[in-house]
Amino acid sequence: MIAGHNRLHLSYCTNIHPSSGLAAVRDNLERYTVPVKARLSPEAPFGVGLRLSAAEAQELMVPGALEAFRIFLDQRGLYVFTMNGFPYGAFHGQPVKAQVHAPDWRSEERVQYTLHLARILAGLLPSGVNGGISTSPLSYRGWVAPDDEGAWEVMTSNIVRVVEALARMHEQQGVLIHLDVEPEPDGLLECTGDLVGFFRNDCCRGRKRTRAAARRECRSRKSADGHSRAGVFRHLPRRRDVREPCRGPAQVRGRRDAHREGAGQLRAAC
Repeated sequence: MIAGHNRLHLSYCTNIHPSSGLAAVRDNLERYTVPVKARLSPEAPFGVGLRLSAAEAQELMVPGALEAFRIFLDQRGLYVFTMNGFPYGAFHGQPVKAQVHAPDWRSEERVQYTLHLARILAGLLPSGVNGGISTSPLSYRGWVAPDDEGAWEVMTSNIVRVVEALARMHEQQGVLIHLDVEPEPDGLLECTGDLVGFFRNDCCRGRKRTRAAARRECRSRKSADGHSRAGVFRHLPRRRDVREPCRGPAQVRGRRDAHREGAGQLRAAC
């Protein structure tokens, strides 16, 4: 359901329900999302924020599985426009504070998981609707030191790889999907300022060889795949539900003011 002049999606996010396997994902949609749609959007399609673990996403890579899942959604008047790609594995019934970041953006597993989600979302998006995939703020803060150049180079390179793949998808299939890096308390990118710094210092400028390569891919001249800086950053926007950690009396200003300031900083960075 798209509401208001800003065409905002009224949706139900499935990450609040535990699941293990694609059959459980379907059961949760049937049990929880369909009744919500019946109450809030009985006559119009209803949006779903879909959460799939890496194992569940892999199930949809089997030939025919994605089309069958889309038919399942269509028959119930549901559509997917956003996916939660932050938790890689189990997300309920166990401690998740640090482990929700694992594997982090230093790993090939995180890259492939995100690419699988992109392929799934491209197959589920309604015509003319843009999609988004939320993801970890690179890593858990305690796992990567600020001066660990090797780790930052790998993470930057992996983010750029995924964004380049999304740009190619847009160019070849006409599907616009953005990767939404989600600042998180205790995450490596904890707040808006951290995200701005990552865009400015890592994605766009680079400090050493690998970051310089990322800069060349993101700056105004085109990369080897022919994607301009503006085109690439279309697929790496700011996540709007930034949760700023409380850092003293300034919190009384409210999140709205902090988000407004952060949005301005991000526009300047990108």
